[in-house]
Amino acid sequence: MNERLLYFSRLWISYPLDILVSLFDTTGSFWNRFDSVAVFEEINRLSREVLIKTKDIAQEFGFQLIYADTDYISKEARRVKT
Repeated sequence: MNERLLYFSRLWISYPLDILVSLFDTTGSFWNRFDSVAVFEEINRLSREVLIKTKDIAQEFGFQLIYADTDYISKEARRVKT
């Protein structure tokens, strides 16, 4: 295993998931920096899970979502009254 991959593998184990999700943009392309399809796919999978949970929480609090993408959601300024 090369040094760079070993370094990021150790980070994967030692850092909280929400910090790792911010790495999505560094791996979310054909030229991903980790040089590992498995790491690329796992970060994308986890990012999607966090995005869906965030969307669900926002909607539970009554926010109307305008847009959701890989690393953020946009919501209406006010809550929707139910």
